[in-house]
Amino acid sequence: MPLELEIACLELCSHCREARRMSDHGEKGHTLRHRMDTNEWVHDFTKGSQFNHTFCYATKLRNENGRP
Repeated sequence: MPLELEIACLELCSHCREARRMSDHGEKGHTLRHRMDTNEWVHDFTKGSQFNHTFCYATKLRNENGRP
């Protein structure tokens, strides 16, 4: 992902920031994926038996730039 797009996504979306924090700390349990049926980007977080599925607030930006 181009650095400028990544920074913009982090500024727009708290879930992107949480995913970055997890990655920086070597934690597993996050997947960013594109839903073809709705054309939305979503974050899936798992921790133990808990699962959280959230809308990415940077969806419009991601779609406009054709990149996750």
